[in-house]
Amino acid sequence: MEGNMNLQQLYYFKVVAEKEHFTRAAEELMISQPCLSYSISEIEKEIQAPLFEKEGRNVRLTKYGKVFLEHITAALNEIELGKSQVEEMLRPDSGKVTLAYMGAVNTDFVSQLVSGFIEEPENSGIKFEFRRNSGGDAKEAFRDGRCDLAFGPYQEDTALEFRKIYKDKLVAIVSHFHPFSLRNRISLREIAAEKFVAFETGSGSRKYIDELFEQGKITPNIACEVVDGVMITSIVAGNLGVSIVPQMYSAPYYNVKALEIDGADVKRNMYMIWKKKAFLSPVAERFRDYVISHVFL
Repeated sequence: MEGNMNLQQLYYFKVVAEKEHFTRAAEELMISQPCLSYSISEIEKEIQAPLFEKEGRNVRLTKYGKVFLEHITAALNEIELGKSQVEEMLRPDSGKVTLAYMGAVNTDFVSQLVSGFIEEPENSGIKFEFRRNSGGDAKEAFRDGRCDLAFGPYQEDTALEFRKIYKDKLVAIVSHFHPFSLRNRISLREIAAEKFVAFETGSGSRKYIDELFEQGKITPNIACEVVDGVMITSIVAGNLGVSIVPQMYSAPYYNVKALEIDGADVKRNMYMIWKKKAFLSPVAERFRDYVISHVFL
């Protein structure tokens, strides 16, 4: 049965149950006794059961009231816990910022921004959570409401704000056992003639690399599709194909040879992203402003 029971009435009920006396409960709540009695009667009407019974000048919970109190106490405690956690999140000197990164974002670059931010004394109590969205869809990163800011390539979406933060560069990678490893440069057409290890369809990096081939009217010989850049480097290191990846995957510990790509625009802008009309906590706002003020393109 639907009714108009509200949080205030439930709190009134809890205090009466604790005091076992309407007058003393009304005094503590700083409301009139008739108002308190009316609130309790409205609850009883809604649940269709008596919650209290008289015992001299006091009142006692009925068996229905005892069951109701148990659940109401748990519910009110959860609400108080939720309030305190939200208040903690909104504190300007603590709380947590949740960052999503899409596709092959340079995580070293983002980590350096976070490190520089928390090194400032007023930010030392702030925590960060990192979430990965391999598909590269910025809207998806914000869908569940947990993400404050995201990092990734630009996409058309009027609900999102994009701020350019760095330029990413793509390079070709080959195994150290591949004949191309003796070179420093390679063309897209030469890459396309080899077995090509591609990012999975739909990912941000795949879309951009596909555009490079399309602009050159070249069709690569795709041998396999892989979700992760690290896995691509492992496959290439085993001499099972060649690939095009963001430059961060050419670091020495990936055990591949990086080659400059001739005749193609291999630089792309990467962005910090947030929802235009969404609420940002004070700490998330502070980090966003920090990034904007510390990035120079």
